[in-house]
Amino acid sequence: MDVHNITRPLQDLIEIEEEAEREAARLLAKRQAEEEEMRKRQEEAAALARQKAEEEIAEARRRAEEAIRGTSEKNQEEDVEEDKKIEEDEDKRQKTEGGEESQQAIEGQRQVPAA
Repeated sequence: MDVHNITRPLQDLIEIEEEAEREAARLLAKRQAEEEEMRKRQEEAAALARQKAEEEIAEARRRAEEAIRGTSEKNQEEDVEEDKKIEEDEDKRQKTEGGEESQQAIEGQRQVPAA
């Protein structure tokens, strides 16, 4: 047996092992690239979801502020209407009292004998 016949199978095994290591490194790199791509997509999806949530929150705040302003304006309008009603009631009361005083004055003049 010559040395070449003995070393050749060993050399073949070394080459097969090296090819397997290269294949494993290639598969690992591919997997890492896929994982990185997946991570980027997840980050993009999370950013879009966060942006949408922020927009929804901003819209909800805007609506709440409008509702508060609307309630405030409605309360102010109701207050104005209530004040007008109070003034009208006060005017009616004063007219009624003024009318009674005038009536009393007229009746008082009738009772006073003519001089």
